[in-house]
Amino acid sequence: MSSTSLPLPAGSDDYERLAAIANDPVMRLHARRTAGDLAEDALQETWYLVAQACRRARIENLRGYFYVTLVRTSRRMREELGRGGIPVDDPDTVAGAVPYGRDYRDRAV
Repeated sequence: MSSTSLPLPAGSDDYERLAAIANDPVMRLHARRTAGDLAEDALQETWYLVAQACRRARIENLRGYFYVTLVRTSRRMREELGRGGIPVDDPDTVAGAVPYGRDYRDRAV
């Protein structure tokens, strides 16, 4: 994404404050805790959403607003992943071995 398409101009006070919050080790820990493997994506999505909100209005508690947005973004991302599933080439391999040597296709319906 080029700096001209960012919701906040690079180098502005809000941009710098927001970058510091997004890169704070404690906030990154919260991202890993709430989003797991999606932590980096959640942080980037949250940064963009909060930057858009900053452009519209002054946010008094930017850190708190970022955290709440991060939690909601993480939840939404996990829900979307759960609804869509994870695409795989071979579902039987991902599912693992069949317990007790029985195959689900052998069951009577």
